[in-house]
Amino acid sequence: MLQQHQPIAFFGTADRGDEITVEFNGRAVSAKVGENGKWRAEFPSMEASSINRNVKITDGKKLVELKDILIGEVWFCSGQSNMQMPIGAKFNRGWSAQNCEQEVAANAVKILPMMKTFPLLRKTVSTITLKNGIVKWKQARYRK
Repeated sequence: MLQQHQPIAFFGTADRGDEITVEFNGRAVSAKVGENGKWRAEFPSMEASSINRNVKITDGKKLVELKDILIGEVWFCSGQSNMQMPIGAKFNRGWSAQNCEQEVAANAVKILPMMKTFPLLRKTVSTITLKNGIVKWKQARYRK
């Protein structure tokens, strides 16, 4: 999931002086790897969309492809045990949103394919990074 209405940046590290090409949404952007080994390729902002897109990143020797990317809202939610409840589950030790199970069930087919979750496995945020591969985006699911 990439944030709508904001420039879309892809970045990484590679060998100094290499040229990186990023293909996304029908466009290609090239970036030169700096002396520090870092590169960045930026695309214009986009509107929210339910169309899954792919990204191809190459240095001419190696290809990395990212699949199933959506443009929309990125929300970070935190809390205690209530944040671990599956979508659509009713909270039985207190109140729940009125008709929550019916609302989710009625809209799950159209909404859930556009939702991604990023579970943090009960660790503090400071110990979690994408680089070390501890967590990954997952497709949202509906459970009764």
